[in-house]
Amino acid sequence: MGISLFRRFVLSGALFFAGAFLITFPALAVEKAAVPVGDRITSVLSYRTGETVDTSGGTTVLKYREGIIFRMEKGEDTEYSFYMEGPDRKWTAWSDRSYKEYTNLGRGRYTFMYRYRNSGVEIAGEGAFSFRVKAPW
Repeated sequence: MGISLFRRFVLSGALFFAGAFLITFPALAVEKAAVPVGDRITSVLSYRTGETVDTSGGTTVLKYREGIIFRMEKGEDTEYSFYMEGPDRKWTAWSDRSYKEYTNLGRGRYTFMYRYRNSGVEIAGEGAFSFRVKAPW
């Protein structure tokens, strides 16, 4: 099971989490908290080769400009919505499509997020998968 990393930033006497102001705090620090990856991702594949990407330990690392495909658990009445900061401007529309691909990813860290619902009702769950793309050199 992979691990997603979320960061808390304590900056100029204020504690921030995911960009939202939370509390005044008189220190300067950066902390990482581990959060388990959601259980709906059935496989992570290389876009170029179709081979399974190793997600067994630590941070998953891709080559520069490599693409990635996320395959999700498929349910009869399950719909998904996807989002990844950087490539996406907003969450995708709800769809029964149980995969999402990203191509030509530049160097950096990414977190792919998904949410799902059953029978078109409220959100039943969500999850995330973090990975890194290496620099070209």
